[in-house]
Amino acid sequence: MGLGRRFFLPIFIPKGLRVSARLQALIASDTLSVQIVLVEGMGNLGFPICAGMDDYGIDTANSIGTSHTPGVGVESTWANIGSTLSRNYKGVIVVPQGTMGDTTMSANPVQWEVGYSSIKLGEWYWGPSTSEWVNGPIPACPVMRELPSGTQMQVRAEQPSAAEAYDVGVYCLY
Repeated sequence: MGLGRRFFLPIFIPKGLRVSARLQALIASDTLSVQIVLVEGMGNLGFPICAGMDDYGIDTANSIGTSHTPGVGVESTWANIGSTLSRNYKGVIVVPQGTMGDTTMSANPVQWEVGYSSIKLGEWYWGPSTSEWVNGPIPACPVMRELPSGTQMQVRAEQPSAAEAYDVGVYCLY
């Protein structure tokens, strides 16, 4: 089994607020283990503290992201993901997943980049396996950059061989 999905999200959670997690999948039965680690005094870590997070490029009704095929040995072309940003954001992280109905994922690592206006903001690595588990994104933290309302987010990706389409979304922190 892989290391699973880990995320460092600098989101302030007020005292007394209930914290919960939810899994949504395309299959009838799925198992998820969730561990939430709360860190006190995150402002001392050099990250701006955020109030929440919105997703872009995710169809929550179908549990899928926006399909994107990485280039083989070269970056794919920039592709728009989701609608334009509905508010100003402080940071972004990419979250890829297997493609809907794909039961034969390859074990080729993928380098994902997020940007806008064809300008790279950050990159993450993601390791799928033929056993359908994934590691990443690595690093597991967002890139903290000001993203103005109305901006169109973009992704591009690269694999060493055998390009395979993946569903991907971006999560923006405010």
